[in-house]
Amino acid sequence: MYKDTVSNSFKLGRVTKIIRDMFYELDYSEIFLPAMDRYSPELRGGLKTAFNNEFYVIKPDVTSHLLSSIIKEEELKVFYVSEVLDGTPKGKWQIGTEWIGGKVVLKDKIIEQILTVKAILKALGIADFMIDIGSLRKWREIIEQYHLDKKTVYEAIEKRSISAMGSMNIPGKARGALMGLLQKRGKTCDDPFIDGIIGAVNDDCMMVDFGTLRHFDYYDDIVIEIYTRNHGKMLGGGGQYVNRGQDCFGFALDLGVLSQLASETLGNSQEGDSND
Repeated sequence: MYKDTVSNSFKLGRVTKIIRDMFYELDYSEIFLPAMDRYSPELRGGLKTAFNNEFYVIKPDVTSHLLSSIIKEEELKVFYVSEVLDGTPKGKWQIGTEWIGGKVVLKDKIIEQILTVKAILKALGIADFMIDIGSLRKWREIIEQYHLDKKTVYEAIEKRSISAMGSMNIPGKARGALMGLLQKRGKTCDDPFIDGIIGAVNDDCMMVDFGTLRHFDYYDDIVIEIYTRNHGKMLGGGGQYVNRGQDCFGFALDLGVLSQLASETLGNSQEGDSND
């Protein structure tokens, strides 16, 4: 199923070591979740299977898997390296972090993790990147105010489709609010929380974009997406969520894309690039 598995593993391993060492220096602890767990509604993604009349999920979304495994309220500042499946046997390798609970306020958690993303990409020699920040809460407020269909609105947002929003059978004020938010993109947004994050990061790579969405429904408000400008590649993303009343934030990076881009700047591993 996978071609050139060994040489690809060398590339993934080289990038993973660089990032793993950085996480340890930042006082993150590495976690290892089982490859398969009993099915529960809390688990997202993964590949569903059955065994002995029981349903299981193979390699589910790591955040939902971690949250379903927590049995007590405590601060966790962790990272992981995992292959993640999304309904098919072929997955993607990710490396990511989760900062759950603790005394550090949410805003500072988000700032530190965005700065961590920047440091990782710099260490890999990847300079051509942007980090978009958006707010799910602002969309929910409009949807609830005008009693709109969430699924229809989110589909239009994901397509960045002004025409789809324009053709909705909804009040004119609702349409105007949706289209105005979708077109909102810039360095500031008159939201003190988001503007405070951007000001603290203080880098031209940061951009407010309310068209930024993340697919998992556990995200509560602030979300980010990380991508390259010229290559047009998605590097990863993350977001804010609440667990047992605790503010949390996490992000994940696509190791396959990172290894491809890093090999262009750091050079290919001779050990992993042989074609014999």
